[in-house]
Amino acid sequence: MFNYLERKTEKRIFFSYLHRFGLTQEHLSPKATRMILSDIFDQASTVSRRFREPLASVSGNIISTAAWGTIYCLLGPTRMIELEPHYRDIADEVEMELVISCTSSESENSIYRQVFAILSEHALCHPEVIALIEACLHNTPDNLLQQIDSAGMC
Repeated sequence: MFNYLERKTEKRIFFSYLHRFGLTQEHLSPKATRMILSDIFDQASTVSRRFREPLASVSGNIISTAAWGTIYCLLGPTRMIELEPHYRDIADEVEMELVISCTSSESENSIYRQVFAILSEHALCHPEVIALIEACLHNTPDNLLQQIDSAGMC
C-alpha cells in the first residue's frame, strides 16, 4: 500500500514540474511515463536504503532532477529558456549532464542518463537535444565543447 501511495505522490510531483512549462501527460507516451516514474522510484528506494533515510525525504531531489531532464528534452534549451528565462542555470546544468552522460560511463546510474535514454528511445527529444546527442557521440570532448560554445548552448 505504501509503495502505491509513494508512487502516486511521485507522479503528481513530477507532473507538477512539467505543468510549469505547459507540458502534460499527453506530451509523453504512457510507456515512457511508466519507465521514467519506475526509474525515479527505483533510484529513490536505492538512495533511501543506502543512506537510511525515509523514501519521502530523498525522492524529492530525484523527482526534480528527472523532471528537469524531461522538460529539457521535450522542449529543447531554447524554448525552455524562452518560457522561463530564470531557469537558465537549470538548463545549463541539464545540458552539461547530457554531455557527460553521452561521453562518460561514470554517470551509468544517473537519473539524468536514464531519462535521456528513455526519451531518446521513444523519439520524444527536441531536435536541439538530438543534435547535441549526435554531436556528443560523434566528436571528441574538445571538439564538442567548441561546437556547444559556437552554438551558444552553454
